[in-house]
Amino acid sequence: MRRWAHRSRLPNVSAHFSAAGVRHAVLDLLGPYEQRTAQIERFAAEVMPLLKDLTEA
Repeated sequence: MRRWAHRSRLPNVSAHFSAAGVRHAVLDLLGPYEQRTAQIERFAAEVMPLLKDLTEA
């Protein structure tokens, strides 16, 4: 996993993007199409809670 993408750094990195005016991001799921639903569910469970403070504006 890329160092910048580690979930422990996500709130800090996201806050910097938000402060710079970024309001939208693109999620590109890699891997077999059959795993797409599981990937979306995992993103929702593990990543979205970390972004909660940014989405409450």
